[in-house]
Amino acid sequence: MKIRAFLIRLFVLLSSFFVTFGIIEVYFRIFDPQPIRPAMYKTDPIYGLRMVPGLKGYLKEAEFTQPFQLNSLGFREKEYNKRKSEGSYRIIGIGDSFTWGAGVSQSDTFIKRLERALNSDFNEVNYEVFNWGVSAWGTAQEFLCLEHQALAYQPDLVILQYYTGNDMADNIYSSIFRLDQEANLKHSDYGRQKIIHIKRITDYVPFYRFLTQHSHFMNFIRLRLLAKVEKSDMQQVAVTIPQDQEKYGLRLTEAILEAFFSLASKNGIKVAVLVIPEKNKAFLASSGAKTAQQQRFFNESRMLTNVCRRHNVPLLNFLNIFLQRNTSLIYYEKDTHLSPYGHQIVAESLEKFLKKHHLL
Repeated sequence: MKIRAFLIRLFVLLSSFFVTFGIIEVYFRIFDPQPIRPAMYKTDPIYGLRMVPGLKGYLKEAEFTQPFQLNSLGFREKEYNKRKSEGSYRIIGIGDSFTWGAGVSQSDTFIKRLERALNSDFNEVNYEVFNWGVSAWGTAQEFLCLEHQALAYQPDLVILQYYTGNDMADNIYSSIFRLDQEANLKHSDYGRQKIIHIKRITDYVPFYRFLTQHSHFMNFIRLRLLAKVEKSDMQQVAVTIPQDQEKYGLRLTEAILEAFFSLASKNGIKVAVLVIPEKNKAFLASSGAKTAQQQRFFNESRMLTNVCRRHNVPLLNFLNIFLQRNTSLIYYEKDTHLSPYGHQIVAESLEKFLKKHHLL
């Protein structure tokens, strides 16, 4: 009898929970729709966080609904053999969400547009262009991707995409690398400890990934919690780095780029860098505003130009290219990412740039 009574109470409790959850879910779907951002990341001993291999789903924002499929390595790409076929020229695009293609289909990313354009010239070369972009990665993880994965796939060229909106901050607060007192680059695992801990816990929560893919209520709670945890992680890192965070970030990012270029050169791999400007900074530049934010943007651009020049790495900065067009069409209106038209502009300009610098 005790067992029966317990089961009845458990059934009533669970029924009440699911009914309440369902009512709240209906409310959000009708009156306050939330972005649908599935749990796409898992902990990783090399990168800290990386995307879940084989994950399939969709992102839903106010301006787009975007399906995606990740391969066995966790990239938004089909499966490739490590060994190149004869007559192939292999290009690996490494970057963040702009390379990954947030807001566009896989075929509409500038990486896949570039691949189609290169193979439409009816030459004897088969161009393989990999999309190895990962949302939320900075230059630190991208360097590790080159070191631990890309080299094994024998690329002839690596395209490194840099975003002036947050790559420098990602390098600082991921804390994968730090500068010692002699300004040497050192491995570190100090950053994002709380986020990584939460990811480890949620891996064992039943139906967690399903709910993040389908529930507006779950995303309402989850996205706000993650934002608070991320802020707490950043505050912990901030007290361990020099007070002048901009200066430190520039030096750290420059050191990571130095390591990236040196490793590529040592392995006979060509490198090209493309810089995507933050939407707000593009508008600031077009307005001629002179602000502290704009000065930081120019300092970052100058650092990128100088380090690329020292290593003879061609750099394509899209700021002026975007300003010659209607920037309101290049980015989504509310989202910070490139629209399909923006990816088209990047692919067309990148193809000309690679040919001009004899990188193909």
